[in-house]
Amino acid sequence: MKKIHNWLRLKRLGKELSQVELAYAIGQKSHSYISQWESGLGKPSDEQCAAIAGVLECSVQDIWPEEEA
Repeated sequence: MKKIHNWLRLKRLGKELSQVELAYAIGQKSHSYISQWESGLGKPSDEQCAAIAGVLECSVQDIWPEEEA
């Protein structure tokens, strides 16, 4: 089962985005959200997942496979 924190970090780095840049791109004022998600300390909301999917050019299902939703 895929863990979002590993996937998110790898996908973000693959797009050559910093945590600050991703946070700004999804409308967050602080990169602390991204840091927490990548550390496994929290999970993005459905709305945040949709924004992440848009920035990282993937689907929400890529972020949350059905077995993890």
